[in-house]
Amino acid sequence: MKLNLRKVGAIALVALATALLTFSCGQAGGTASGIGQGSGKNGPIADKVIYEVRMDQTLAVKDIVEGKADVFFQSVPSAILNTLSDADLDKLEIYAVPSGSWSLLLNPIPNAAPYTWTEPKTGTTTFNPLAIKEVRFALNWLFNRKKMVDEILQGNGEPTYTPMTPGQPGTYRYNLIPAKYGVSPTGDERRAIADIEAAITAAANLPENKGKLVKKGQFWQYNGKDVTIKFLIRVDDPNGRLPAGRYMSDQLEKAGIKVERLERDRSAISMAYYSDPADMVFHIYTEGWGAGATRAWWDVTVSQMYAPYYGYMPGGAEPENWNYVQDEIDDLGQKGMNGQYLTADDYWAGNLRATELGFTDAVRINLVTQLDRYVANKARFNNRMAYGLGDGLNGWSIRTADVKPEADGSKVLRVIQFSARGTLFMSAWNPVGVDGFSDVYSSSIVEAICDPSTFESPNNAKDIPFRTSYDVKSIKFDAKLVGE
Repeated sequence: MKLNLRKVGAIALVALATALLTFSCGQAGGTASGIGQGSGKNGPIADKVIYEVRMDQTLAVKDIVEGKADVFFQSVPSAILNTLSDADLDKLEIYAVPSGSWSLLLNPIPNAAPYTWTEPKTGTTTFNPLAIKEVRFALNWLFNRKKMVDEILQGNGEPTYTPMTPGQPGTYRYNLIPAKYGVSPTGDERRAIADIEAAITAAANLPENKGKLVKKGQFWQYNGKDVTIKFLIRVDDPNGRLPAGRYMSDQLEKAGIKVERLERDRSAISMAYYSDPADMVFHIYTEGWGAGATRAWWDVTVSQMYAPYYGYMPGGAEPENWNYVQDEIDDLGQKGMNGQYLTADDYWAGNLRATELGFTDAVRINLVTQLDRYVANKARFNNRMAYGLGDGLNGWSIRTADVKPEADGSKVLRVIQFSARGTLFMSAWNPVGVDGFSDVYSSSIVEAICDPSTFESPNNAKDIPFRTSYDVKSIKFDAKLVGE
């Protein structure tokens, strides 16, 4: 499961008790198990962990350099890290991990011809070019992913086309799918514009749109008004998604679609994830993700990123909303989540088919993965921190942090998290449900005080029993399997 960067909320200065009380949490993709108490002998090295908030990333890094805090738990943009002096860099321990990624979430309403929608609150009928599958898919060629990596990430990343993080175990099969369609890092602007033009022209020739949908000058128009999409761009990611969103907006306008640039801080979250697509408050949103773990099996990610039933697609699986529908992905995704494949071949065939459907339907489009770089104050630690090869700093980093003692002999670990609003945990502190503890802010705390039933090894992604035990070799099936 990937951790969403979308949620942050009630101001947090959290001190965890001595030796950190550990307890089991039912998390998304996991099951609750028995409660256990950490002991001084077997518990974490630090006696206390303090989480603090900084509203500016540059200030956060400065405080780490000066020793006012020990570790910055979010990655540092290259634009900030590259400005540090050699003297400041010498004071930092840097952990480089390809764990972050960007994607686009599209509002495809009504996702059917004639691609128009009457907004229930205003009664206004508009044409939505993103309701056309061919237009959505063409965006894979319209956006130059290599340009975003080179110019925005300053080379610290790579293009990506599926939700599966390149370089992690088990991803190569999934990442062969885009290659089959000829998608490349640089894209093909000329092809994309031609494909979009052809798709909208075909829509203009539908009887319902005849004479209403026409190209005038640079932009398409519907009923005499420019066809306009609302692009939600995260302004509180000034070195990343903000310039990326502005670049992609310019590209869309080259294709004849006018863009209303809605540059917002995290207020964009409620618009993108909790609004009814029928109200059309947005058409595209710049998403940010953390890997969540080092993993070898990606069936949960297939459901999370592509399957409507999971709740991360337009409509959020809320019955009162208009919802994106893709029954085949739902069926395949639930089979993968519930272990309903009888053979390895069936497992791979189902997951790869669901990924291909999600990729070609293009309601969520993956863009780049970041080489995230985390920083800690070198002088404050006896040893480097533990971290995941796929997700960077995590709960194990906190538990095993070998911080040097204070004057009174106690060991206190001071952790900084970045929030432009100065607040954390917008979502409820609640382990129940798909969204329980699924954001990066709460996860950095809850992973350090929760024992899962199993966990994915941070170095090879194999499932390891922790608060449960099992033996797959001794399992017996008493049920009679009935097939068609």
